[in-house]
Order: sequence, then C-alpha cells, then structure tokens
Amino acid sequence: ERKVDVYPLFISNEPYLLRKLGAEIKLFDAAQYGVPTLGLTYIVRRDLVEEDPDLIERFLKAALKGLYYAFGNEDEAVDIVMKYAPREDKDHMAYMLRTEKGRALTELTRSRGLGWMTEGQWRALHDMLVEFKGISRPIDLQKAFTDRFLNQIYDPQGRLRWP
Repeated sequence: ERKVDVYPLFISNEPYLLRKLGAEIKLFDAAQYGVPTLGLTYIVRRDLVEEDPDLIERFLKAALKGLYYAFGNEDEAVDIVMKYAPREDKDHMAYMLRTEKGRALTELTRSRGLGWMTEGQWRALHDMLVEFKGISRPIDLQKAFTDRFLNQIYDPQGRLRWP
C-alpha cells in the first residue's frame, strides 16, 4: 500500500524532503503532547571537562556565535552552506535553518541565551524515560548535566561573552 503509520524524523529535515516527493504527512511533535525535549545537546567526556575546560568554553562560544550569526543573517548563512555544499538544495537548507531557529528560540533561550537548558528540563526527560522504560534505570543527573559552561560564557543578561 506504500503507507507508513509512524516514521521518526528530524522536524527540520525530512518533512521538507517528504513533501517535495509529494508525500502527504501529518507531523506529531512530541513536545506538543507533553514529552520533554532538549534539542541539540553536546556530550563531553568527563576527563576532557576536567583536563581542558577552556577548550569546551571556546567550542561552545564559537558554535553559539555561529548560530547567532546564522539566525540574524539567514540568507547569507544559506549562501555560505551552498558555497561548501553546492549540490545541496538551497530551499531545503533555508527550511532547515528557519525550522531550527524557530525551535531554538524559547522563553528560556530568549532570556538566558541560545543553548540554555536547565536541570529541571533534564529531570523531566529523565523521569519520563525511566517511567516508560526508555532507559533501564535512573541515572545521577549531577553526573550527566551541568550548566557550568553556559554560566561562564553568558553574562547575567543572556549576552554571549565574546571573545
């Protein structure tokens, strides 16, 4: 029948591609149904956190500075992508950027800065994963989550400290 009941995807990618292929789709965004989501999350080895925290700070600053630039200069950002990936679909790249921007800008990130997440958000996701057996046992969130680097790279008004 060429029908699919449910297909997991990245909301900033596959919907564009599927629609371009002529597929009729209906998106179910887990967040709209009470599922806690975090968005893009960086995972860092504990030894690197301890041995070279400056590297992590510099990486986060550069990545977030790039996001701020792309979000403020969408056409130019897409042109830059196309310069290095000329075979990509420019409209698809623009769709991806607009979608990611829309999802990245929340009440929290507007007040604290792009990339911000809280221990409460992590706890909510963790608890749901435990409840529905997404993870086999609870974990110590103190070992998995820190906002230490976000606190270091943003000032109290949510402005990225640069350089």
